[in-house]
Amino acid sequence: MKIYKVTSVVPRAREMHLVNRKGSWTEKYTTYDMQLDGSIWIKDIYPHFKWPNGKINGKCDDGFKSFYKSHNESLEGLLGNYISAYFNVYKHIHTTSIDIISDFIALLENANGRAFKTKFPIYEFLKRINRPLNPDGSISLRGNFSGYNVDSDNLCYPNTIDLLLKNYKTDFDKAEGKAFQFDFSIYNILKRMNFDLNQDNSITLTGECSGYNVSSNNICYPNTEKPNTLTSDNIDRVWKHFFCNKKIESTTTLKSETTEWYSRDDCSIYISHEKYHDRSETKTDISRGKHAILRIGDELDAEHIQFLREDAGDNAPEEPGYCYNGDSGDDGGPDVTHWALTDDEKGAFRGWASGTPLGGWGDDT
Repeated sequence: MKIYKVTSVVPRAREMHLVNRKGSWTEKYTTYDMQLDGSIWIKDIYPHFKWPNGKINGKCDDGFKSFYKSHNESLEGLLGNYISAYFNVYKHIHTTSIDIISDFIALLENANGRAFKTKFPIYEFLKRINRPLNPDGSISLRGNFSGYNVDSDNLCYPNTIDLLLKNYKTDFDKAEGKAFQFDFSIYNILKRMNFDLNQDNSITLTGECSGYNVSSNNICYPNTEKPNTLTSDNIDRVWKHFFCNKKIESTTTLKSETTEWYSRDDCSIYISHEKYHDRSETKTDISRGKHAILRIGDELDAEHIQFLREDAGDNAPEEPGYCYNGDSGDDGGPDVTHWALTDDEKGAFRGWASGTPLGGWGDDT
């Protein structure tokens, strides 16, 4: 996908002779030749899904079609626009934006100060119009949007920590002191802002949010973890022991069937579901969703706490059979009762360890 400037739009009057059972006639229509960047010509653009004879127009592009309908059935208004487009294997053009400046401004206005990613290469466009690069490679916007930077991944984000945290205050309020995941790479942005890394490579936020750390996978979690709560350190063990591969029975009614299962991300454990609704004999609606049953920061149940204590080794049973720890059997050799050996091997090894080899096993040692 690349950025192109439309440098010429030439309408071409066409005629198509049509015949059917009622007679014959000539249908007039218009195609367009378009020049990009002063050198690339796209011929015979027809902004309709079907040709006048009813055949499918396989080269029809939704962007051109939409512009044509909203601009008095003409493509000539595209002259001077910067568009985002790519060419498929058949050399047909497909647009992702027919006016990236207008589309980008609309995205900025709708974002309300939050980070977002564009579907078109806005970073390439800003470089093309000679916007200077910051030391970290990002590009700062100007004017009403001077609080934003754009990086090489086309992520547009608030460029100061105060502005960043202010625009995400509702996320912190909604989290109520629990963990949540940012929907953009805030961790990399904080590194660009020269935040120090903690020993575990997390980053501690500042100001009103100083009670939170951000991990490399953009999980924001309380850094003053209370005892007996779900934490970033124990979520894996709780998940594997209590939820992973555990089944939840499906519920079925005359008109619907609901399937549920446990799922997780890096900060929460969920019950996810799919529900099938029979609207008629031929139509079925499917709804999907999930709700968190444990988030980092939530208090754990007594069974979770007991398991974590035992799993940490406080009451962990010994696992025999891995090494000789000095325990003796009846004949003075090591107790190999639980070792992964045959009966003959156990006897031979015990004899060898006590200095009296049995059955020739190890006689030469």
